Amino acid sequence: LSESIGKLPLKLMQHTADGGVVKASKHYLYNLVKDHPNPFMTSTSFWGAVEYNRNHYGNAYVLIKKPFSSNTSLWILPSDKVEIWYDDKRLLSDVPKLWYIYTDDKTGGKYKYSHEQIMHFKSSTTFDGITALSVAETLVTTVEGAQKAEKLLGKMYENGFVARAAVQYTGNLNEANAAEFAKVMTKFARGEHTGAEAFIPIPLGAEIKPLNINFTDAQFLEIKKYTALQIAAAFGIKPNQINDFEKSSYASAEAQQLAFYVDTLLYILKQYEEELTYKLLSDEERASGLYFKFNVSVIL
Repeated sequence: LSESIGKLPLKLMQHTADGGVVKASKHYLYNLVKDHPNPFMTSTSFWGAVEYNRNHYGNAYVLIKKPFSSNTSLWILPSDKVEIWYDDKRLLSDVPKLWYIYTDDKTGGKYKYSHEQIMHFKSSTTFDGITALSVAETLVTTVEGAQKAEKLLGKMYENGFVARAAVQYTGNLNEANAAEFAKVMTKFARGEHTGAEAFIPIPLGAEIKPLNINFTDAQFLEIKKYTALQIAAAFGIKPNQINDFEKSSYASAEAQQLAFYVDTLLYILKQYEEELTYKLLSDEERASGLYFKFNVSVIL
């Protein structure tokens, strides 16, 4: 998603009196959003980073420095260092409004910005339209299950893909001897005993009954694939975007990209365009037909 947003050219456009559309290339914001939002970032890396924050934290914040001037620049604020306050008691201004409070870890200082100074990009999972949940927060159960599956796989690697086994022994063993017996048998089973990597010696009167659980029985691969599809779905990504073409029915790569645009990117791009147009342009500029638009033809 970050790469997809980063590769799309973002341009300032304007409706003309005859119903057409032209590039507003002479406007001071044209090159700002298209090439360099600030002196240290290109447009590609800037908007890619914004999109990454939007997904990872659920909210991405861009500070507009010196708005409505030729010296305007855009800066990404760390999403985990920003709090949103609704000043309904009018503590910060004469009218109730949204404020964004940014805490600088290096200085410990707090900086407040009005909602006009901050462009706020949210994930699609929001209950109030102001703050949103990250993909990880909406997939807690799925992610925890995936982590447990990875731990299980790790243990099976450690055991040499040999699961637990029951050893039946007809003799009598006290607790200490039973523990030592199990320890020795485990070393043989894992091939850790020098000179006995291929065989497990069985003492007289003992019988081993494996309790192996293979990947097929545990549906391990199916679970991993299902988990991947769940996570992709939470991002709005179709299976083919993560190289799962098992049920793909697209007639061509062009149709596949069109579906990616309509089903995944359109909601995201519309949000970006609306926020940029509302926060970066004045009422007079919007009334004159100016607006921001991503050029999606590069992926179609």
